[in-house]
Amino acid sequence: MSIKVQSIEQLQRYFAGVVTRSHHAPGVNEIIYPILGLIVLKLDPNSEIEVRSYSDAPGNMLWVHINGTRYAFRYDHDDDTIEIRNNNYKGAILHRINNHSTISDLKTIFDSL
Repeated sequence: MSIKVQSIEQLQRYFAGVVTRSHHAPGVNEIIYPILGLIVLKLDPNSEIEVRSYSDAPGNMLWVHINGTRYAFRYDHDDDTIEIRNNNYKGAILHRINNHSTISDLKTIFDSL
């Protein structure tokens, strides 16, 4: 089940939870900050950010529409990366991001979406 983020306050709560849990994800604990900024910047007008709900709390997955296409951003525990998948969490993996990804890498990735 997903939760639609309809306010800055909801987005702040979601992101605060991600940051709090990021000590379990040392490979992505720094890159999450610019990723969120690019998601907000590139989000299609009149679309919403959806976050996964787990036990009535936001989880570590979100969906956005960028250039008319739906993307899932999902933390992969096995390789400690953030995956960008086409459409949903089972969609094709388009990109993997971690703390070794540069801002330039991220800009290129988001420009390609």
